[in-house]
Amino acid sequence: MPEKEDIDFDVVKTSSVDRERLVAFFYEVFPKAKASFFEDYGSWLYREDARADWAENYCATRNGEIVGFGATIPTIVSYRGERHEAVWYVDLVVVPEVRRKGVASAIDRAIMALRCWKLGFPNTIALRAHLKTGWSCRRDAAAYLFPWRLWETKKVRKMKRALRLLSFPLTFGLGQVLRQHFKLRIRRGTARAKADVSAGELAEIFARNENPPLTTFRDENYIRWRFFESPWAEDLRYYLAGDPSRICAVVRVTDDGLAARIIDVFGDLSSGTELGDLLRTVCFDLGREGVAQITCLASYPPLQRLLRKTGFLFKIAVPIVLHAESPQLSDALAEAPGHFVYADADKDIIFG
Repeated sequence: MPEKEDIDFDVVKTSSVDRERLVAFFYEVFPKAKASFFEDYGSWLYREDARADWAENYCATRNGEIVGFGATIPTIVSYRGERHEAVWYVDLVVVPEVRRKGVASAIDRAIMALRCWKLGFPNTIALRAHLKTGWSCRRDAAAYLFPWRLWETKKVRKMKRALRLLSFPLTFGLGQVLRQHFKLRIRRGTARAKADVSAGELAEIFARNENPPLTTFRDENYIRWRFFESPWAEDLRYYLAGDPSRICAVVRVTDDGLAARIIDVFGDLSSGTELGDLLRTVCFDLGREGVAQITCLASYPPLQRLLRKTGFLFKIAVPIVLHAESPQLSDALAEAPGHFVYADADKDIIFG
């Protein structure tokens, strides 16, 4: 059913709203762990200290109270060698008592009026809404999983106890076979972990290599914000391959040490030998540390092929939606070979 616009409210820029009121709203509409993250790191996530002039966040207010919130993350997209202003559309939420009354639609219209490209990683409900309003969709991205210890992967650990016990013979037996197979196949290559890497050095790797037709533009400002200023900056690891360095992988290990994510890979992605060497080195090092699973979000075919070849056996599809100034351009962006990763938008953030 369509939303009914039968209440009075205002849509205003979030910068004009009292910070304490906004934090209280987060705790009202989000789970505690997610609200706590936004309280501590929301300014970092939305780049509030360096907001681009084409990107805004919006709140809906009613009688002085915040009843809705919509957020974007400003970015630059590289498309066939040219830079384009864009935002990742990452959050849209309203309080339960005013849902289906036009609040979400009004915030959405304000964000859609921004004069830039829009991108998003939608959930199932949001995907249907985007497709109805003319967004284009890419269905080539997937999260790939390398199971060092299948019986300790996140999906298995989240099973109900009875189901986990029943499935243990299969997950443990198959997991042991896979583990022995990987131990024979995966050898540390010549790629190297580097602790003292700089944002400028990483930006240079991106700049001097030919990039996929569609991808996030990784300049020094972006890299400094996304990695070096992130809440988990001290936990990130940087792997470099080539001499001089031509490819970089950024890896994040979870607090419990059982899961790791390759949150970004950039540089000469056409170099199969060096890219494969990089992936094997990452998997080898993490396996020796006892990591149970490694995941990598990928949409670029050369990277996807090497992930499968390395041992990333399982995958889950991840849709990406896009909206540009014309339907024709949106469709072109959806068809162009593109490189998207966990570090885009907020896909690497795990709440709780």
